[in-house]
Parts: sequence; C-alpha cells; structure tokens
Amino acid sequence: MHTHSIHKNEFLDELLSSVQNLIKFESELQDSPVVNNKQFTNDIIQKFIYFKDNDCYNTIIRPIILDSVINAEASSSKSGAACLNIILFLLQRILVQPTAIQKEFCDKIEQSIKVIPDYSKRFNHKDLKSIINKSFQLDIQRQIVRHITDNINVRSPIFLNLSNTRDTSIQLSDGFNFKIQVASEAIAPDKFWKYNNVNCLIVDGFIESIGEIHHLLDRAAEDNQPYILFARRLSDDVKSTIYLNRARETINLLPIEVGFDESTINILNDISMCCNADIISTHKGDVISKSIQTQIVKIKSVVVTSLGINIINSANLSNLNSHLKYLIERRDNSLNNDSYDLFDKRIKSLSSGKITLNIGTDLILKDKLSVEKFDKFFRELRSLIQTDIVYVRDIKTMSKDIKSCFIKNYPYSLSAINSAVLNAVSTFKSLSSVGHALVEDK
Repeated sequence: MHTHSIHKNEFLDELLSSVQNLIKFESELQDSPVVNNKQFTNDIIQKFIYFKDNDCYNTIIRPIILDSVINAEASSSKSGAACLNIILFLLQRILVQPTAIQKEFCDKIEQSIKVIPDYSKRFNHKDLKSIINKSFQLDIQRQIVRHITDNINVRSPIFLNLSNTRDTSIQLSDGFNFKIQVASEAIAPDKFWKYNNVNCLIVDGFIESIGEIHHLLDRAAEDNQPYILFARRLSDDVKSTIYLNRARETINLLPIEVGFDESTINILNDISMCCNADIISTHKGDVISKSIQTQIVKIKSVVVTSLGINIINSANLSNLNSHLKYLIERRDNSLNNDSYDLFDKRIKSLSSGKITLNIGTDLILKDKLSVEKFDKFFRELRSLIQTDIVYVRDIKTMSKDIKSCFIKNYPYSLSAINSAVLNAVSTFKSLSSVGHALVEDK
C-alpha cells in the first residue's frame, strides 16, 4: 500500500472539489434510479455510497461522511438523507468562510434544535395521510399501507417479502414460526399436527438409544397427552420406535430433528426462548433420562406441518425483547448478506404477531422501487408513533438554509431532526479541522 501526505490547504481544495462533484452527481440522478447489481434505488444515501472520486475523497472524506449519515439513519429513518444534505450545504457554503464565522454558524444550528420540543405535537391521522401521499405515487401502494395502518396494530413487527406470485398480499401470523423441514415419516406433506397444552422437551444433542428417552415414552403412554421433542438428531432405532408407537396410537409424541447446519445452529436456543424451556445439553454432561423428569414444559399451542412449526405461547417478554434487540444489532452490523439473512430469519421467527407484506411481481412492474419505499415508510412510521413530531417549517430559530435540507411540509420525529443536525455538524467540524492527512494511492 502506497500513501502520500497532504496538508490542510490541499485537503480543503480536494474536499471542496469532491463536494461539487458529489452535488453534480446527485443532481444528474435526481429523477433517475441508480442501478447496481440489478438493484434500483432513489435513496440519496445509496447514491452517495455508489459515488467515487479522487484518492483523498475515497480514503478519508467519504468514510467520515458515510459513517455520520449511517449513524443518523440508524437513529431514525429519514434523518440520514437530511444529515447528508446539511453536510453538503456546510461544506459547500460555510467551509469557505473564516473560522470564526464557521463556529458561529454551527453554534446557531446546534442551538436551534434545543427548542424544537416547543414546536412538537403528537402524531395524528392527518400527519399519517401526509407521509403516505408523499411516500407513494401509486394508488395501490397507498391502499396497501392504509389497510395495514387502519386494520392492524402498526406496532407489530412488519416484514417485507419479494414474492414470485403476481398479486401482492398481506399476511398476519400469530405466534412464533420456525421454518424447519419436518421428516415425512413424522408429518405427511398433506397433513398437520395441531394440539393445545403440548408438553415440550428440548435436547441439544444426538439421542442415540431408546434408553435415553424411555422415561419420556412411559410418561407419554401413561397420560396420553401430546408431546413434542426437539433434538439435533435421533438414531434410526429411536425414530422407528417412536413412529411405531405413534402408529399404534399408544403415544402422541412428535420428534423434530433440527440438524447441525449453519441455518439451525442457534434454533434450539430460539425455540427455548419461545417455550420458556431449559435446554438439555449432552455437550455439558446433562443426562437426558434424568432431565426428562424435571424439564418438560407446557406450550399453549403447537401446529406442525411438513414445512415448519408454529408455536403460540406466553414467552418471557423481558428475555425475548432483550434477545431480539441483540439479534437486530447483530443483523444490522453484519458484514455480508449471508450473515444478515441468517439473523433476519431468526428475528422473523421470534416476532410474534408479525405482519408480512408479500410484494407481487405486478406491483414491481409498476414501480421497481416498491420494496424500498415500503421499507422506509414502515421503519419511519414506528419512529413517528413512538415520539412527538415536528414540521421543520415551524421552527423559528432554524435558518432557511438548514430547513431546505429537510423535506418540505413533512412531519419528522424529534429524534430524526436531532440526529440529522448533530451528526452533520460534528462531521463538518471534523473535516474542517483536518491539519494534514495520509492519503492512500490507488
């Protein structure tokens, strides 16, 4: 790797040049979606990610700005775009001013947001109508979001799915859903296993002999209640014995093998969270035959098909929410798509009462940006509901220049405005105070 040093004046020249090029780039693509790897986007942040310029910009300026914008967007949807607009304005107009004027202007911006709670109010139906109309151009898109917001609790988890079918559909799923391929010997492709008050046992290990679960079989035969057994794997002898007794109707026990592959490595932990059950771990020396007598828990309802398992149960909300928060952070910080998809799958499984919007091909043909628009809308909606909102036009202490960096006549959450402004000012101060820098050559 080769680098060279540049001093402040040279750095500022490079910075101003890059800002001009970036603004020109964004302006040229204002009404034209960027296409990258067959992905369409009209999002200013995504366009910024695609933009490359000189060595100084690519190795120093871009990473600093990008980090600020992403932090703002993570805090609240819509704040990332406003943050980037403010940064570009400051770099283009204020950077050329004397240091004292720069400081005064930044101080005024930071002071202006301290009074925004005075102009805030609760989010209402009129505000909802406003963001729906500004977020979507197609009537069908507006009808979909109105149906969801009018008839479904919008605080419920909402997931988007790009469907291969023609029509777009909305699916409400109660309980926790795990996509596990259930063996045909356990459940025939056209059958299902559905019971209430199901006894559940979770074993993280390989059940090799009947002797390990003979207490479970005896108990199931005696009380004639439904049982479900989750395990990594069962030997052929163990499965044969269970299936034979099920066929004779002497027991109602369903064995589920989750396997050892990457997609199911943590699934038993997730299932235990939903069932409020301890995991019997053969790796830790737990003896299955003894644990069976004390570690069976009751689940309110279980439905099993050949394609997966639905569990309805009163999970410990504190533990579950903490676990979901951890998974969401891991997903959002994933460095590759495979890791992101694995964590996203786990989050969906653990989200009870979730809403799935299956976006059909017909809607994609009408608007290639449908997925992006729905995603941004629902992420922002949750933020608006949870906090007060404010229209930037009403903030008397904020300059017109900074107001122009936000969408006109649009309701922003307090956190969105704070995050956009503070991240932008902090980034401007960092870039304007660079004394010298090491630039990586191409």
